[in-house]
Amino acid sequence: MSINYQALSFEYQPCREQQGGAQAAVYPVIVVGAGPVGLATAIDIAQQGVPVVLVDDDCSLSSGSRAICFSKRSLDIFDRLGCGQRMVDKGISWNVGKVFLKDELVYT
Repeated sequence: MSINYQALSFEYQPCREQQGGAQAAVYPVIVVGAGPVGLATAIDIAQQGVPVVLVDDDCSLSSGSRAICFSKRSLDIFDRLGCGQRMVDKGISWNVGKVFLKDELVYT
C-alpha cells in the first residue's frame, strides 16, 4: 500500500499545558520551523536528553520540496542522527550537476 504523503494533514492537537489543570512542562529549547534544519536540530537536541519542543505553522508534511538536494556533509549529519540511509533510499541521486545563469550553462 502506497501512502500519498503530499495529501496527509494533521489536525491541531492542544498540548497538555493547554488542557487545563496540568502542570506546565519546561522546555529549555524551542525549535521554530520543521524544515530539514529544524527537524535535524530538534532530533539532535532530543537525542542528547534535552527536552525540546518543535513548532511549525503548517499542518501538512509539505506542499513541495523543502530541500532540493543535500550535501555530503548534511547526509553525514543525518547518518549520525540515524536517518541518513533512509533519506538516500527515498531520494534521487545524480553524479553531474549543471549551473545556469538565465539560459546560459556556466558550470557542469
